[in-house]
Amino acid sequence: MKDNERERRKPESIANLRLLTPKEVAEILAVKPGTLYAWISKGVNIPHLKIQGVVRFEQPAVMDWLESKKTARKKRNFEL
Repeated sequence: MKDNERERRKPESIANLRLLTPKEVAEILAVKPGTLYAWISKGVNIPHLKIQGVVRFEQPAVMDWLESKKTARKKRNFEL
């Protein structure tokens, strides 16, 4: 099968999938890439892929994960 045939057979969502590097994700999260690797090794549930030992991140999955980590601001115990 030729490369252009393979490309045509990919589902649209996979063909347009943007994989981010650890450096790119670290910049989004404002941490060092080493911190990101440490989180992965400690089991922090950040969605990632390992492809032959290379770590990559699906952009939509990372953004969804980040959104899920937002916490509602706690209401203070005082009234105006």
